[in-house]
Amino acid sequence: SGDSTKTDFPMPRGWKPKNVFVDGALYRPGSGEDYIVTYDGFIYTVEMAVAPAVVDVAIMGESA
Repeated sequence: SGDSTKTDFPMPRGWKPKNVFVDGALYRPGSGEDYIVTYDGFIYTVEMAVAPAVVDVAIMGESA
């Protein structure tokens, strides 16, 4: 869930994000868009450009 301050949403280990929805709207990946994905060698993290309000954040993933 969004809380108006959180911008990073780590995935469970072994999963990578495929689609990101905020309050039902599909977000666009990429620099200059809605979010980017980072990977530290173990965990993928969705980093939002703007912290979502207090709404549902759904990240559909696939096995890495």
